[in-house]
Amino acid sequence: MPIHLDSAPVSRRRFVSSVLAMSGAAGGLFGRFGALSAVSESGQDAAEVWALFSDTHIAADPEFNARGINMAAHLRQGLSEAVSAHARKPMQGLLINGDCAYLDGQAGDYATLGSLLVPVVEKGIPIHVTLGNHDERERIQQGLGSVFGSGGQAAGKGSGRVRAELSDKLASCVQGRFCDWYLLDSLAATNKTPGRVGEAQLAWLSACLKAAPDRPALVMVHHNPQPKFIEKVSGLEDTDALLDLLLPLKQVKALFFGHTHVNLTLAVEGLHLVNLPACAYRFRPEQPTGWTSALVDARGCSLTLFDTEKSHELHQKEVRLDWRS
Repeated sequence: MPIHLDSAPVSRRRFVSSVLAMSGAAGGLFGRFGALSAVSESGQDAAEVWALFSDTHIAADPEFNARGINMAAHLRQGLSEAVSAHARKPMQGLLINGDCAYLDGQAGDYATLGSLLVPVVEKGIPIHVTLGNHDERERIQQGLGSVFGSGGQAAGKGSGRVRAELSDKLASCVQGRFCDWYLLDSLAATNKTPGRVGEAQLAWLSACLKAAPDRPALVMVHHNPQPKFIEKVSGLEDTDALLDLLLPLKQVKALFFGHTHVNLTLAVEGLHLVNLPACAYRFRPEQPTGWTSALVDARGCSLTLFDTEKSHELHQKEVRLDWRS
């Protein structure tokens, strides 16, 4: 975990998750990947494309609407656009950052989500899924497994993925050419708003980062970091602990999150904080919905929002994030 749907050659019955063990501790894993530590600086043509989705909120009934929005239709449109973009420039992967299910993570929600993801998998685009507060760890495997099956091959040596050996969190690292994505699990309780990374997951993340100091790292977690002076916590309960880990490690270039249904980028001590918009519905009328293209190279990342309605002022506007050093 998080959930990984493998790429070509694929069939609708192939489902892989990192509950299938990967050998090697953090140090050994990144030792094997050491040859990739020296990243290319050949420019934008060599950059990798990642499609970033968050807060899809898919219900079992694909016709179900919430807040006046058909969530399945929004996701179907976004995935179609991502597949079209993949035909022009192949994508390294598609990431869905939590709150995959509508409310309380029913298996039927994930079965419907899986059916919507089939065209992406069939095009050979790997999909990586994290968990949010509206998800449920057991049922997401059941629901996606009902679409893709559970008899896939384990992610083994050379696959570019490693899972965290944690008893209560589903976290992993996905390696690209220019960066490592650390996909965290902030689900504390299903259908309860706040989230938590937890000490064990932080320790795993710390060990991985310190074992690969020359690899640019991008961290993704569903819940938003929240200043400690806000009394009512609706984001990460252990925000300070996470930032205390990430800020001193200059190899960590950005923290991506969702949860708030807001599109926003800012920086703290050179660390980019990227709030991904919801794919499903907005909480505030001025906010967009949709998905984000991330073009990652050796020096930074260019983000482009694809607004569902194509009318938002930020639609197709590029935001450049230069990596700190």
